[in-house]
Amino acid sequence: APSTPAKTSPSSEQEHAQRVTYDTNDHFSVLTQQYGSVWPKVLPHCILNIINVCVIILVNDKYGIDIGFSDKGHTFMSTIVSFLIVTRSNVTHARFLEARAGLSAVMRSCRELIQYAITFTRYDTSDAAKKWRYDLCKKTITLLRSVVSVVQFESALDGDDVWKNPSLSDAETAQLKEIAKNDHIRIPMILTMFVRTSISSHEKNEIGADGKAMENLHVNRELKLYGFVSSFVESYHVLSRLIDTPFPFPLAQMNRTFVFIWVYTLPWVLYEDGIRFPYLCFTAFFISFAFMGLEYVSIELDDPFGEDPNDFDVLRLADVVFHDIHCYLKDIDGKEQADKLKKYFEVTDEDRKDKDKDEDFAHEKTPLVPECKRRPSFAFGDDVSSVRHRRCMSLAINDDINNHLESSRSIGGSSIRELTLVEQDEESVVERL
Repeated sequence: APSTPAKTSPSSEQEHAQRVTYDTNDHFSVLTQQYGSVWPKVLPHCILNIINVCVIILVNDKYGIDIGFSDKGHTFMSTIVSFLIVTRSNVTHARFLEARAGLSAVMRSCRELIQYAITFTRYDTSDAAKKWRYDLCKKTITLLRSVVSVVQFESALDGDDVWKNPSLSDAETAQLKEIAKNDHIRIPMILTMFVRTSISSHEKNEIGADGKAMENLHVNRELKLYGFVSSFVESYHVLSRLIDTPFPFPLAQMNRTFVFIWVYTLPWVLYEDGIRFPYLCFTAFFISFAFMGLEYVSIELDDPFGEDPNDFDVLRLADVVFHDIHCYLKDIDGKEQADKLKKYFEVTDEDRKDKDKDEDFAHEKTPLVPECKRRPSFAFGDDVSSVRHRRCMSLAINDDINNHLESSRSIGGSSIRELTLVEQDEESVVERL
């Protein structure tokens, strides 16, 4: 397959960093490209070891002090260092590939959910069906945008960006903050409830502007759509696990300690073997580059999300899914409906102030879930908010479900009755089957 041309520097016109590309057939370009390379980080260690060589020779020639030592212990230690470096590189690379697979699965679930939903309702041209498709597309894109915000900015410990999703109203943003507190990784899991609710809303049999109601989905087709949401949840759990679980610190510390000691004592061993100065410098330089370079490669791959040159281009991947969904909706419901969806997600900070004035952005300020009233017995100390919400959110919903079943308040176009227990919708589907 033809290789993409090499790009050695990021474009200043883009909003995020240009990802690394290179031509595998161009050996000179691969050897000399600096953008995305570990050379700038490793070079200081190589130069420092050359200085180390010079100091050893200077001390020996000027003061007659021989600070070299036998290579027997160093040779044995090299086996341990090699094992640790190879193990760390393999584990890091496996995590890198797992993160990419999880990201692809998230994107695929969102894309296929809309594809199947549109295919199942293609011959239902009622206004109610159009509204159902539009609402499902809107909630799916909102969900995917929240995932992008989490994986892109959580690694930089800048979780505020997850709240800058323009597809969320100010009321929804405030309510999500109240529920999730500072646990931004939970936001997509909360939003999946909205997607499931949107799927089940076809059973409301609402009459559209044309006087027709949407045809109910066949039970097997509805379960198929729920399956894509479950696949999304499973894939997102993979991503959240990788974000929450870094490379084990004791192993990273042990690996780095051995590497630094071994690399910086290498000139002492080489000098003791009587190697001439030019070859001594050459050997110390490139062995330092090899071992320190592998360590820095592992550091580079540890966190594949963010804005570094070797990180995944999550924004571009998500943008492709957004445009695909726009095309799907345009194909079945026309340009007007698709442009309406596009306009919804192109709001600026100034537009957010006028959201509540537009019926497309109208959201009542209703809590997403009732406040938890139970203090778990396993919580210690006063700072138990995150634990309390995690363990009690579902309990609080069950406690207050009878009160909310009679409520007609809406959140983002979905009633509290629909948002209570999504599992009930799935059980009703199984019963009908």
